[in-house]
Amino acid sequence: MGEGRGGRGEEGGFSCLKHSDMQSLFTNCALLIALGTTATSAFSAPAPLSSFRLGVSAGEKRGTLPLRAHVARSSGTARIAMGWADPDWKWGYGNGKAHNAAYDLRRGLSSESSRSKWMETLLSDEKLGWDDVKLCLALKWQRAAREGRDGGRGGFGDVMEMMRKCKYEGSDANDDRLVQDMSSRLAMLPGAESSVASGLPGREGQRRTVAARVLDRMDFVRIGL
Repeated sequence: MGEGRGGRGEEGGFSCLKHSDMQSLFTNCALLIALGTTATSAFSAPAPLSSFRLGVSAGEKRGTLPLRAHVARSSGTARIAMGWADPDWKWGYGNGKAHNAAYDLRRGLSSESSRSKWMETLLSDEKLGWDDVKLCLALKWQRAAREGRDGGRGGFGDVMEMMRKCKYEGSDANDDRLVQDMSSRLAMLPGAESSVASGLPGREGQRRTVAARVLDRMDFVRIGL
């Protein structure tokens, strides 16, 4: 019988062990299982759903906001991607590229110090694109018209309308016409004559000088857009 029990014990596993040995073995196994579960929880537990969604939301916001907007809000010197003749520009509407670009530019020029820096860049650095300068001028003319400071009849309201109709787009000659139309109306603006000037040479320096003087006479740095 002893051999029979021994044989059955080898096939049945634990039946040949003493009761005390079995009890000790079960206790050790239980302890190992508990330790394994704790380690798994510590190293592989999934993040809470709420924290995952926050991460996704932040990524979505960064992904949908153009780089141009980030730069504009921090410096006000980003280049816009299109001009007045583009069909998606839609000046005067609550949507479209003009609306978005105007929002970005206003955010970037929301402080007096940022506007002062922008004026310095306008006069000295071609990295500030001319289309951005034209957008800034248009926004300033809009505000000046509401405040009765745009030169009145025949003043910069007319220049704004010509710009809206894309009369200053498409060629250097049309751009020169914009510069001439602004220059001829400087005397219509209130305030003292402006003496700001660009250090850039030739045609580029001339048009930036005229634009800066218009903005200076309209108190751009102090009042803003």
